[in-house]
Amino acid sequence: MAPGEERRWRRLAWVWAAYYLAIYSIGQNENYVQNVIWMGAALVGAASLPTLFRNRGRIEWPREGFLLLGFSLWSMVGYFFAPNRDLFANYLRQIVELALIVLFVSVILKYSGGTRWFFLAFLGVALFSVLTQSQGVGMEQLQMKGRIASANTLGFNCFMGLLGALALWGETDKWWLRSALAAGGILALYGVVLSASRGAFIASILLVLLWVPLCLVVGSRYKFAAFVGAMLILYVGHEAYRQVVQETYMGKRFTQASHLEDNSSQTRLELAYMGWRLFKENPVLGCGVGQFGTASGRGLNAHSEVVEIAATTGVPGLVLYYSAFVMAWKRLSRSFRRLAEPRARYRANIARIALLTLAVSGALNRPNFISQNTMFMLGVAVGIAHWADRRARWSWAWNGAGRDRCPDYPPNAFAGFSGMRAGPGFFAGGPQGERPGAVRAPDPWGPARQMPGGCPP
Repeated sequence: MAPGEERRWRRLAWVWAAYYLAIYSIGQNENYVQNVIWMGAALVGAASLPTLFRNRGRIEWPREGFLLLGFSLWSMVGYFFAPNRDLFANYLRQIVELALIVLFVSVILKYSGGTRWFFLAFLGVALFSVLTQSQGVGMEQLQMKGRIASANTLGFNCFMGLLGALALWGETDKWWLRSALAAGGILALYGVVLSASRGAFIASILLVLLWVPLCLVVGSRYKFAAFVGAMLILYVGHEAYRQVVQETYMGKRFTQASHLEDNSSQTRLELAYMGWRLFKENPVLGCGVGQFGTASGRGLNAHSEVVEIAATTGVPGLVLYYSAFVMAWKRLSRSFRRLAEPRARYRANIARIALLTLAVSGALNRPNFISQNTMFMLGVAVGIAHWADRRARWSWAWNGAGRDRCPDYPPNAFAGFSGMRAGPGFFAGGPQGERPGAVRAPDPWGPARQMPGGCPP
């Protein structure tokens, strides 16, 4: 890939991340929401189209995005029997947005590797949400009273902020940056507790429990020190968990839910039973997207992505939607085995953790497929999967059989993170930076020109 083309893809990653940040910060103000969404979408489109048009015919579009487009097309069948056409149209619009966001975000990250900007945006949204919505909230409300407005949105935004902080932790060795990320992660955790969202709390616990072995220990060069650090983190985390459960309203709701003592948990069990009944009545077509509340007679969504999709789109919709998760997971696992760079492996594991937490949170708590924040999160995970797959192919090409076939290929072409180098430093280039005089690896376009079919162009 030409240097100018690399810069264009990196610029697109920055533009899309800035758009996400604007939507969930300024866009949360009712006076600006429409302007931010539509004007921002126009600017993003104007920035994206030239690069996409210039590289037409050479872009390998992620298959996960096409699976989600197939999910959108299958969902359209419900139009012919949906009793509530307005709600159907609203859900269908969001499903189409899901497919398009995942498709474009993933292809941009595939060719740029600019995941840092999205993780920074996730963390920025979490900090903005906590600082704006926690004003006037005292310990009495945190311990005894009801939740603040938009609790589930706040909780999941803060969970994504924690994910962003942990992802960025592995992108730098500078302790002052890691200290700032640790502070941001703690504030994001405070936002999860403040929201009293049980789904976000469970997702955050799962995130930390997965991050410690998969990223902190596996990704460290010093295994003993990493093991000691992991034990310390787990101990501190356990003590913090005890304090949250015993002293906060979040803990009270979580304890009641674990014993099925609150009305909310019982209602969700009833909704799951109704979803199973609706699925059995029509396992192929379902009752139509957005029609769960009408068909069940409760006027609520299923509060579970698996139940909602199965009941409203049937087996084909369920298979199409979760096939995107399975395909991305397999791609990440295959790439992880071939990647040699510790930070590339770290990033691949972060994407796997993101996929797992999305699947668990969707099954237990929320319909992620109609939530814009998690659309971006899924797009980032799929994009990392394809970026890692490309890096793994190049690593195999030089370190394996490709070295014999292509003896003239530059030996230092794989130093650093290709597609992210703009000089040393955390924001400017790849995690290892670009050494002076380093040879930039050319980028293969299309499967016919990639290893192992032949030498790089």
